[in-house]
Amino acid sequence: MKEETLKLKTMEAKNFRQFDLRRKLRAGESIIQALLFLAGILSVFVTIAIVYELGKEAMLFFNDPDVTLGKFLGTTKWQPGIGQYGIWALVSATLVTSFIAILISLPWGWPPPST
Repeated sequence: MKEETLKLKTMEAKNFRQFDLRRKLRAGESIIQALLFLAGILSVFVTIAIVYELGKEAMLFFNDPDVTLGKFLGTTKWQPGIGQYGIWALVSATLVTSFIAILISLPWGWPPPST
């Protein structure tokens, strides 16, 4: 009985391949990792460029003597052709439509499914 067990363990040891934990160089993974890194860097630079351009144009807009931050945020008429730049009408309309969307979608998504 002991010899059979020893023989069986010897056979298992021959078939067993030790797992190598050392890092192997894989060209495909290195290429993918480099491409993902470049995509991340590109997305950061594009975001910075967008913020820069929006900031630059906003500064040009607010440097106009007819446009002040108080008039921009406090008035309700948006008619750029005649120099009225009140944003409150657009903000309130956006808030109302968002609230209506929440009222419609909330009953369909609540309660959350139990796990």
